[in-house]
Amino acid sequence: MSRRPPFSDLSACLPTTATTAILFGLLASLSGCAGEAGTSIPSSAAAPNASSAEPAQPQGEQTQSDASSTGDSTSNQDDSNETIVPTAPVEPGNVTSNFSAPENSGFQRDLSGGATESGYQTISLNADGAEYNVQTNPWGGAEQTITAGGTAMFRIDSITHPTGGNAWDVATFPSVYKGTANGGYPTANSGLPLAVSEIDTIYTGLKHNAVPTTYQGNATYDVYFTERENYTGGGPDVYVMVWFDAKGLNPINGDNEMWNCDSDAPLYIGACSAAGSLTVHGKKFYRFIGPNGDSEVISYVPETVMGEWEFDLNAFIHDATEQGLITADMYLQSVQGGFEVADAGAGLALEDFYVDVVAKN
Repeated sequence: MSRRPPFSDLSACLPTTATTAILFGLLASLSGCAGEAGTSIPSSAAAPNASSAEPAQPQGEQTQSDASSTGDSTSNQDDSNETIVPTAPVEPGNVTSNFSAPENSGFQRDLSGGATESGYQTISLNADGAEYNVQTNPWGGAEQTITAGGTAMFRIDSITHPTGGNAWDVATFPSVYKGTANGGYPTANSGLPLAVSEIDTIYTGLKHNAVPTTYQGNATYDVYFTERENYTGGGPDVYVMVWFDAKGLNPINGDNEMWNCDSDAPLYIGACSAAGSLTVHGKKFYRFIGPNGDSEVISYVPETVMGEWEFDLNAFIHDATEQGLITADMYLQSVQGGFEVADAGAGLALEDFYVDVVAKN
């Protein structure tokens, strides 16, 4: 869902190092909603930003588009972390997580199954005995062909974006998941749903080729939480998103979250969110919190883009609980990894992905 108009392309103004294009793909042209269903938020005259989360589409996620990027500049920086988001009763601060990273890599599991499909399809994959589903998930007239399996969890072979609408509107959210996603189709033996209070660790990893690829959108986790244990699809009550890369897309945030970027995208992402930051396994993420329709979205956007990373997802779940978005009696329904794509996107590949859910004894 799109919230605010896009910024102009900042790529020429950013440092040329690979890790400079921080976060949202600050780059600029912006894409609209990727993630979950959302409602449009009126743009502020002083801060025309856009963001991301899933839209209330048949199955996907949408993101608000913006063009910002994070660099070393502190221009327009707002160091105040005192603003309280309506849904987050705890004062947002800069927190360092003490959760441990996985001791051993879970990448390079043997894949079997898969298929090449067009339109909206769900494709089953097996990775070393664990079942995953790939959902192709186009909407709004987008046409795409996806291959699941082989050398990657999935790859976008071709995509045609619908005409009309806003330049930042997300047209598709292809993803691989464990659990039950927006379209239903639960995976077997996933350990989900699981009450938040019963989660011990969720070791997971994602590897993709988006950083060097020309496209508009993001590479992200999308994690579903519901109030009720029984869930058969549709939008969740809370979305938790962990971004790895973005170009022309900013996350959803609330009107009271103090975007302070005027008419230009920020060179320092701390200037665009008053929700503080979280450091996990040495990596710093900025929080963005806002509504997506009747649901809430909390997005964690990295200070430096990542092509791959393995971590304990429970670190983010714990933080989202501290921020007041998730409660201990809610249920984790699915963990998804994919691309919210607003423009281009052919050739994007989610090269590796795994989720290992461990419940408390």
